[in-house]
Amino acid sequence: MIGVATIINYIDRSAINIMWPYIYKEFGIADADNKNALALMTTFFMVAYAVGQTVTGKMMDAIGTRLGMVVSIAAWSVSIALHAVARSITSFNIFRSFLGVSEAG
Repeated sequence: MIGVATIINYIDRSAINIMWPYIYKEFGIADADNKNALALMTTFFMVAYAVGQTVTGKMMDAIGTRLGMVVSIAAWSVSIALHAVARSITSFNIFRSFLGVSEAG
């Protein structure tokens, strides 16, 4: 199960780079600014992922690995579902940050 979760995690993490050329215009981003917006979004994700390593590590120490994985995967699922309701680049960045924290587990 952990192997499958890791594969899905990797696909999930890289999907934004594949889909970005098709979705950035929905956020009202100009062609000239799309790479900067993607770089900013990636930065938000990576910083949140780094913070999530500490947060989820402490959580797993406190509640155990099995329950910690359940909590992480549940939060990860909710955060990825929230991407579907993002209507601005700000909300998308918030959801990407939540994804970074939850994926770290």
